[in-house]
Amino acid sequence: MTPLPVRRFFGLALATGFAALAITLPAHAAEGAQITLSPTSTKLEHVLKPSSSYEGSFKILNSGTEAVDVSVYAKPYAVQNKAYNPTFDVQNNYNQIARWVTFEQKSYHINTNETAIINYQITTPASLPAGGQYAVLMAEVSNKPGNTGGAQIKTKSRVGMKLSARTDGKTTLDGHVTLPSPATFTIGEQQKLSATFHNKGNIDSDASYGVKVTNAFGGAKVFEKSLKASVLPDTERELTIDWHNTGTIGLYKVEITGSLAGKTETVHKTVLALTTTGLIALGILLAIIIGGIIHVIRRQRPSTTLRGRR
Repeated sequence: MTPLPVRRFFGLALATGFAALAITLPAHAAEGAQITLSPTSTKLEHVLKPSSSYEGSFKILNSGTEAVDVSVYAKPYAVQNKAYNPTFDVQNNYNQIARWVTFEQKSYHINTNETAIINYQITTPASLPAGGQYAVLMAEVSNKPGNTGGAQIKTKSRVGMKLSARTDGKTTLDGHVTLPSPATFTIGEQQKLSATFHNKGNIDSDASYGVKVTNAFGGAKVFEKSLKASVLPDTERELTIDWHNTGTIGLYKVEITGSLAGKTETVHKTVLALTTTGLIALGILLAIIIGGIIHVIRRQRPSTTLRGRR
């Protein structure tokens, strides 16, 4: 297969299926060194076929105050736990594409306020796993070791461009949504409502999660929020919406909706919610009522005793 020209390669890259995502790793940059990648995410529209080659490129801008030496390389992209913490050291069937990427150069010297164009090539093997493929193309800058307190210290900073594609083969779109069931009686100004989205297919799928709260009397909307996120194949992702209760005491109708892989789940619940202020007010009211009842009982007891003596 003839390699695709760079311009056509990016002309076919769409943002559908994966929102643009910049991956910045926690590290301390050398003083004066600052690099930015463009684009931050690329999703290929065309399907990767066996024994084929595809060309692409991205840009690195040095917006720092000094020239830098930048090394480039590919890492597999995966996630850990439902919180979706990214990891670049776990290999599976869905991030083999990191092995198929090679770069025109492995390192670049970029002067301040200059941009370098990084060319790379994807060369697929004869046998490909079906489904989605995910990698991160890294750009890393290291400062020169300096003497601080007698110790030689070398720091690194790296950023990444997320690369995703689909291979030639059968794709499966399947998933399951587990929605929360709010308590019938809640206390507090904030309620955490978490839903779990389980992608059982072999391609990424977009999850949609929403919470709507209306007044049980009259139906006025008091809270509404929605989230969207991508869920990788064979993973579970948790999305959380915080319901901020601004009323003191209220009876509400809560509607929770979650969608994944073409399936939608909905939960309806009637909730009596009190804020801390409402709880205090209710406690004071109950104390007044109970105190009043006790006062009435005590006043009636002497009258009953005198009536009995006559």
